[in-house]
Amino acid sequence: MKICLLNNIYPPFDRGGGSEQVTANLAQGLQEAGHQVIIITTRPVNQPNPQKANHYYLASYFPLLHILSKPARLIWHARDMFCLLKAWRVRKILLQEKCDLIISNNLMGLGHLVPRLAHTDQPWVHILHDAQLLHPSGLLYWGQEPIIDSLPAQLYQAWNRYCFKKVALIISPSHWLLQLHQSKKMFGSAKVIQLFNPFDLPKTLEQRQPSTTFNFLSVGQIVQHKGIAVLLRAWSELNQRLGDKQSRVKLIIVGSGPWLDQAKSLAKDQTNIAWLGKLPNTEIQTIMRQAHCLLVPSLTYENSPTVVFEAYHNNLPVIGSNLGGLQELLTEQASFTANDTMALSHKMLAVMSHYSDWQTQLQKQKEKILPLKPEEYLDRIMEEV
Repeated sequence: MKICLLNNIYPPFDRGGGSEQVTANLAQGLQEAGHQVIIITTRPVNQPNPQKANHYYLASYFPLLHILSKPARLIWHARDMFCLLKAWRVRKILLQEKCDLIISNNLMGLGHLVPRLAHTDQPWVHILHDAQLLHPSGLLYWGQEPIIDSLPAQLYQAWNRYCFKKVALIISPSHWLLQLHQSKKMFGSAKVIQLFNPFDLPKTLEQRQPSTTFNFLSVGQIVQHKGIAVLLRAWSELNQRLGDKQSRVKLIIVGSGPWLDQAKSLAKDQTNIAWLGKLPNTEIQTIMRQAHCLLVPSLTYENSPTVVFEAYHNNLPVIGSNLGGLQELLTEQASFTANDTMALSHKMLAVMSHYSDWQTQLQKQKEKILPLKPEEYLDRIMEEV
């Protein structure tokens, strides 16, 4: 079967998460299962075309948005919404490749008009990863929920409703994200289903070897909306509660980002924190097997974080904020009110005090949220289109 995957950014220009990771996992899994995969994505305008077989890299400023000024970003977003040229270029590729199935992910950078004007006779499936069709940023922050109800957002949503009229199937990994889009009447007559992102778990798993120190782990970008300040304040409270016993616990932080210096400054008096920076996924998996609990204190409405599935696969309990699709993945005892540092420190004390109970609840939760392998994911899609 010949399948075309569209995403706004992809290796070697990816930023290491979200739809990029899902698209890469899906591509690898389908290729290993014997399918032919075509990739249509973007590349920075200042970078050469990688010239990889079955990969089409369209020059775009999307990978460089973070370095543009706010007025320049607004102009770029307006052009991206109404860009005919990229839509016709994508259509030309699709007609040339004659794929059996088209699966799109985040399309900003390829253009909003792509699913409308590039549509061919093949079934078109779109996977939701965030709120990008409801607001250009794609992010919905705690305390800023009304932003998607503003007049500019409503006009933006109306345009996207027009652009997605020809899509046959919409997939959302979380019930929350699907319901949010349906409340804005986004997809008309398209079929909609909830389906966890494809995730091909390793066939063999090394035995867990937790440290004698109780290790809490945080993995992800060091940015404010991921709740790093909340985490560090809660960690300070935990240390105060433990007193002279705080040497028995450690917080391991994996990741980098624009708020790293501020985070280190905020935690300058905390001696039981290890800052490891950005690491390859293989090393992260090893660290997970040595840790006791993953912390996800996000201040943004997450969809379906892959790191939670990885933690569960490593039999690692997770504590996370009660926002969006993240809450759907957690046990009741593991969810805390977003931005509540006291509640987070209480949860950390609870997992330390009753670890065997948390492990029991984890095993029950794992059975409820098993993701499909890429080939199984494709089979499910073909049942629906």
